[in-house]
Amino acid sequence: GSTYIFCKATWPDGSTLGKTRSNDKMSAGFTYWWGWQNGIYNNPEYGKKGTFSLVFYDENDSVIGKGSVKITE
Repeated sequence: GSTYIFCKATWPDGSTLGKTRSNDKMSAGFTYWWGWQNGIYNNPEYGKKGTFSLVFYDENDSVIGKGSVKITE
């Protein structure tokens, strides 16, 4: 089977990017690079310190992966 992947980002200031869908369906065993044109986190207007997190979902809204990074400076 295959599925679209959805990603939700949360920046240190609490603002979020709603679930954004991948352009292509992904199949088991394949990898997918996810990014934004201007980078995932490169703008301090979203908070200079705190936690940046990403959550990935499949088409059934099930969490299939997540991660975060603590920004200290």
